[in-house]
Amino acid sequence: MGNTIDLGCHTEDTKLDHLHLSMSNGLTDWFISALVFSGSQLAKGEQEKRLIVWLAERDQSAVGAGTVGFSISDMPWNRETFFKDQSFLLMVIEHAKTGQGWRQFGALCPKHLLLPQLDQFAALISQFQCFDIQPSSFDEWLTQATEQDPVRCGFPLCPIHHTLLTIFGCQVCNHERSIHNLTYKQNNGMTFFEVMPLFKTQDRILAIPSLEGITSDYFIWKEPHWVPLQLVGILSQQPT
Repeated sequence: MGNTIDLGCHTEDTKLDHLHLSMSNGLTDWFISALVFSGSQLAKGEQEKRLIVWLAERDQSAVGAGTVGFSISDMPWNRETFFKDQSFLLMVIEHAKTGQGWRQFGALCPKHLLLPQLDQFAALISQFQCFDIQPSSFDEWLTQATEQDPVRCGFPLCPIHHTLLTIFGCQVCNHERSIHNLTYKQNNGMTFFEVMPLFKTQDRILAIPSLEGITSDYFIWKEPHWVPLQLVGILSQQPT
């Protein structure tokens, strides 16, 4: 099972009719996280933020693995700002390819697989035309948004990653939890991680993102200090 992204429309060039990209479920999470990281940093206006939130809603932890494939024509385009938005998304993709944001995952990120998919996505965005926009996609998406939906609440950001939130929370937080098998916990205004499936205790764990990896960047609270915690080996153990 995996996810496929295509144009969702007929093109005059028959060679482009089958232009698409297919990814495994795991690679899809990296793909979306990279775009959300980059897009959240670059988005300025409401329409740009809407596009990134829409992408962030392709969150497999919330809607199910293998169910987040889409067509470019499904996205909430606006004909009045199409060319500006198209240029914005191409800039987001180029920025994502530099590793800004997702590089904090270090060696865990399969860059050799991710970068070609970002290039292919740029090709899809470039080939999409203004006359292929389906106005109903934009209208239906906003109509379904409740008053509590981030797209109607000023586009709040994740306090950890500074990425745009969705109705499912932070896509990057959700992806991070799936990578490290961790769950978040709030305490006195600080964010902790709790390794519930692996520890029978309620020890608090603080995660500090790293460019190199995860092994030396986790700390467990041992009164009165944070003590470095090595998770290699711990993460490979089976719950008992």
